[in-house]
Amino acid sequence: MAWLRVDSAHLLPWIRRSLTGLLRTLGPTQWGAPTVCGDWTVGDIAAHLLAVELGNVSQRRDSAHARQSDPDGDLSPGEWLATFDDQWVVAARRLSPRVLVDMLDLAGIWFEDHVSGMRLDGMGPPVGWAMPQPAPLWMDIAHEYTQRWVYQQRIRDVVGEPGLLEPTYLAPAIATFVNSLPGAFDGIAAPRDSVVGIDVSGEAGGSWHLVLDGEDWDLRAGAHRMANAHVTMTDENAWRVFTGHPSAVAPDLKGDDDLAAAVARRLPVTI
Repeated sequence: MAWLRVDSAHLLPWIRRSLTGLLRTLGPTQWGAPTVCGDWTVGDIAAHLLAVELGNVSQRRDSAHARQSDPDGDLSPGEWLATFDDQWVVAARRLSPRVLVDMLDLAGIWFEDHVSGMRLDGMGPPVGWAMPQPAPLWMDIAHEYTQRWVYQQRIRDVVGEPGLLEPTYLAPAIATFVNSLPGAFDGIAAPRDSVVGIDVSGEAGGSWHLVLDGEDWDLRAGAHRMANAHVTMTDENAWRVFTGHPSAVAPDLKGDDDLAAAVARRLPVTI
């Protein structure tokens, strides 16, 4: 697979300061407000992000690896992960908002310091939600940035704060989601050399296309005049489409009906 590079490591301090600055302004009602993340409140999302930061530092910097599966084999990987995340969130409800945010800020700085010493051109582990093969380290970090961007955006939606929609910050998130599409489209049946065009309008958007090369979809930059199916959406809607947000507006689909319908079903990706 040809990855299309996304540089986001330099944005990690900004996304942390933006989040912790916002969280420090929230009162009890906003902290406990429900979100689109199941039973999680705003405070629970903050607790989940703390788990992300601490887990990253523990595993990446300190080489301490938590158990990654259900030893009894009773749960699927997705079920085990959901249970694992919920256990942390429930335990973190014992923390005050101030303690949680202070810890989130500190753990984020630790992770940023670690990332600053990484050679991002090298290969790293698979980014599971994008592709099972090993990925460049810049893609791994782009996933980390996107996760932080999306969860903060969900908080901002709930508490009525302006979104993180400036092109400098939104464009890397969209480009990272687009890098996940070859894996998301795996298994979509189509004639060899079929092409799917992806156009995201707006300053944070761009144009890409996927070509079915044998059994695998290959992502390429730019538009394609002869696409068999074409997907169009705005940059402000794209992040909602890619994450399956309840408020997402269905993208405009043109071309081969069966291929377009199959693509639409695969557009939401997990982070």
